Amino acid sequence: MTSVIEPTVDVIRGDVAESPTLLALFALHVAICLVALFFNFLLLFLLYKYTVFHYHMTVICINLTTAVIICLGYLLLRSLLGLYQINHRTPTSETDQKDAFCVFDELVPQALCVLFFVFPLLLVTERTYATRRFWVYEYENFRPVVMLVCLAVWLPTLGQNARTLVGWTTPTSLAACQVLLLRKTFLQRNFWFIVVSAFSLLYMILFKILEKQNKRNEEDYVANHYSTISIRFQIRENVKTCRFFVSLNFLFLLTFLLFFVFDQDMDDDKYSPSVLTRKESTFLVFPMFGLLYALHFIFSHTQLFEKAKRTLRQLAASHGEQEKMFEP
Repeated sequence: MTSVIEPTVDVIRGDVAESPTLLALFALHVAICLVALFFNFLLLFLLYKYTVFHYHMTVICINLTTAVIICLGYLLLRSLLGLYQINHRTPTSETDQKDAFCVFDELVPQALCVLFFVFPLLLVTERTYATRRFWVYEYENFRPVVMLVCLAVWLPTLGQNARTLVGWTTPTSLAACQVLLLRKTFLQRNFWFIVVSAFSLLYMILFKILEKQNKRNEEDYVANHYSTISIRFQIRENVKTCRFFVSLNFLFLLTFLLFFVFDQDMDDDKYSPSVLTRKESTFLVFPMFGLLYALHFIFSHTQLFEKAKRTLRQLAASHGEQEKMFEP
């Protein structure tokens, strides 16, 4: 009986590194990451500077957007490293394929996956409280408490990232990282993606229930308790934000579903260059999500959209003035 010898990382890396497809993937990945980072930083700036939502909701959205930005930064570094390795090929030592630690082997770091279902859980809690207390919620301010809760959510992630940085080693081959990833079982590779998808589906249902509850609150208030327009405005804002979070969680659900749906057939001939290149293409999913996340946030809220247009016009005007200063 003949034994099947798995190809070494050196061989895989040599075949894949010469692929124009892989070079194009890395270049496209960098471009999308940069555009997504720009719009997410714009969204973060708008959330910090302008009071568009209630204080509590704003704090949670800022933290969620920060998590998206960190993940985009991680993926951008990974793609820049991939471009560098393609253009500066160096021999890969045999120890690389045996190294169990590779900081760039994940589509989305596990610590960030946790944030992507915990922060939406905080939003569900906040919107539920706003629905139950709609007549006074506008005047309530527990921002320090919400900030402390968000900080507590970040602490495990910061601790895990600190341990990662202590053992940081730049991989000499991203193909080696892919081989290490594909040696895991399907469930090991996709456990957190399944968890985030399941929670996103649950949050969609909960936000839809809250949206309907707020509609009933509005009908009852207008029919029986109409006293001030501010309370009705608060109820309408609750309806709009709950409807928005249904669509936002659908975006999370679709993104993390794509991760493990595309991973279904990766076990067959999993060390071939074509499979490794196809696996690399799945790294495009989250940057696309990051771009859609920011654009959906901005375009779904008129105030944010108007503030974004004003900010971009100011940036363009400032850039034009700087160019004039350097003209001869």
